[in-house]
Amino acid sequence: MRGTLSLAVGDRGLKRVREQLQAAPDQEADSLGEMANLLAGHVKRSLAAYGQVVCITPPLVVRGVSIE
Repeated sequence: MRGTLSLAVGDRGLKRVREQLQAAPDQEADSLGEMANLLAGHVKRSLAAYGQVVCITPPLVVRGVSIE
């Protein structure tokens, strides 16, 4: 099985993730990467219950002005 987990958040969402993880303001990218890791880990455990093997790679955080 192959797949991709993608998260897209605005400034308010990014601030909320950072606050929930109790990270410093300069650690926004790290906070979003950690959130992706947490979600990917949950998906991995859920799929393991069905016999699926999931390999997780480190997150890639991309920052931009807008997505069209």
